[in-house]
Amino acid sequence: MAYSYEDAPPDGGWGWVVVVAGHFSLLLSLGSLTAFGPFVVRLKEYFGSGAGPIGGISGAALFVTLATGPASSALTARFGCRPVVMVGGVIVTIGLVLSSFATEVYQLYLTYGIVSGIGYGIVLTPSMAFFARYFKKHYATANGIGFAGIAVAWIILPMLFLELINAYGWKGAMLIVAGISANICVCAALFRPPPQRRVVDSENSSDEEVLLNMLPSRHVDNPKDQGKCLKLFHELIDVKLFHNYLFLIMLVDYFLLGLGFYPSILFLAARAVDRGIRYQLATALLLIWGVTSVIGRATHGVFIDRGIISSAQGLGGGLMICGLINIFSFPVQNFTGFAILYGIFGLSNGVFHPLTAVVLKDFLGARKLASALGMCNIGLAFGGLLGPPIAGWIFDFTGDYNNCYFYSGAMLCAAGLLLTLVPCIRKKQAARQAKTAYGGDGQQELRSHRVYRL
Repeated sequence: MAYSYEDAPPDGGWGWVVVVAGHFSLLLSLGSLTAFGPFVVRLKEYFGSGAGPIGGISGAALFVTLATGPASSALTARFGCRPVVMVGGVIVTIGLVLSSFATEVYQLYLTYGIVSGIGYGIVLTPSMAFFARYFKKHYATANGIGFAGIAVAWIILPMLFLELINAYGWKGAMLIVAGISANICVCAALFRPPPQRRVVDSENSSDEEVLLNMLPSRHVDNPKDQGKCLKLFHELIDVKLFHNYLFLIMLVDYFLLGLGFYPSILFLAARAVDRGIRYQLATALLLIWGVTSVIGRATHGVFIDRGIISSAQGLGGGLMICGLINIFSFPVQNFTGFAILYGIFGLSNGVFHPLTAVVLKDFLGARKLASALGMCNIGLAFGGLLGPPIAGWIFDFTGDYNNCYFYSGAMLCAAGLLLTLVPCIRKKQAARQAKTAYGGDGQQELRSHRVYRL
């Protein structure tokens, strides 16, 4: 009889250590990357460049970070989460050190956008996906706490970056940030593989083989295992997912999210300065955003895990609120108004951002999460690549940041509205399953068993 092994999520224990490690790993990777705003103002002054080219540096880094997702997933399946995240931390540090020696804008595209972007991408996907291996019942809560690291970065890092830039210049600040980022390797050391249980291989053994290869302690060292590794790679880029309408909705949603969200945070400080708010207060807006985002990330999982609202409802509602704030924030001219609006924005962002992964898991299942997350991150990558420079060019052309935020708000609203298609699609899928199981048209069983939900 053939046996294989699968994770046995303990829903606690060392899992909470993993959550804390993932929290700081995300803080130092995606959190640091999206808190790049204070550098934008100084880089524009240093190079005498427009907002478009400088915004493109961050956009390029985001694109490379997210596009690296599938490769990072494959490396994690082959070598395990711990060594992959460690290597990613080293690459991030090297890229930041090289960035501090840049004398031209294009050099930052290479060092920060590509080198550090690759490192961030190698860190990001395993740090996000590893929570699902330790938690099942409390996954939304654990995922929210882990993702809160990104929001904590928005609280701490903009002010830290500002102080470092004022004290040492942007180049000296970049070197110090490189040293701080090296602590990603410390976080990685805590990513211990979860407990496992032995299971009998089913007739459909492909899923079991994927689980077997997800175990970090098992290494490929003979042709049979190499075949399994190849099979796993094809699972990670599973083209069959493109036949699933719910996956396609999420893929487009990730793309729209990238177009709309990243310009919102990248140009917030510059927008406030353009309205006559002092630079220190403008940077403090990111602090307020981060505080409220932490609250949203740390608390929303309770409502999801208890079934008060569904993950898709939380995601769609959060996106719509953020989009409407961007669109209708144009009358605001003072710090208080910006603080109130983007405090609410941060709270809503704290709800929807972690739920992107939870919704994918709810739609497709835990076994397809790594593959779906990697491919959706590519959609987010293209959105992150295009969003900041598009918003920057809108400002360069019109001279008004309000137009940039109208554009980004429209993208976020479109992402939220797209999720309204989910109930209809899930109802049709459930009816098809009920018809297969019970015969007839499946509608009576659908109504009596309530097998669909947003």
